[in-house]
Amino acid sequence: MWAKLLPAQLSPKALKIYSQISLEDSRGYEVVKKAILAGFKQDAQTHLKSFRSIRRTGSENYKMALNRMRDSLRAFCEAKRLNSFDSLFDAMLTEQFLCALSNDTHQFVLSKQPSNSAECSEFADLWFEMTRIGSNGFQSKVTTQANHGYNGHHAPAAVPTQGTN
Repeated sequence: MWAKLLPAQLSPKALKIYSQISLEDSRGYEVVKKAILAGFKQDAQTHLKSFRSIRRTGSENYKMALNRMRDSLRAFCEAKRLNSFDSLFDAMLTEQFLCALSNDTHQFVLSKQPSNSAECSEFADLWFEMTRIGSNGFQSKVTTQANHGYNGHHAPAAVPTQGTN
């Protein structure tokens, strides 16, 4: 029944994808759903963003809104290949951990493509150490030397020594 009603509800792009599915496959809800989603290349982040933004609208009742949330969360889990409570738990922990990071740290961690929350924390710590070394290491010495008139060719004019009066 749903297969007869679906085409009229689809956007032009989704309808084009739907029309490329064989007649036999078009009867399977999961096959149709996966084909359309693959055509739009929606990744886990897209599904998670959708899940978090779902609100009841217009004449929709709360049960319908909950069903949309459920579908969106299920799509997120499928896209992330989450098939156990532990994998879902770690995915949610990872998302929250990433949200708590500064923009620079967040970008660095994502560039390393972590596969779990433990890797996220390792990469975040690596970024922290790298930036700490950068701010307390070479750059700090150069700044200190520049402030004291040291140009790299001779020793600073006054070197404090301990125990002399």
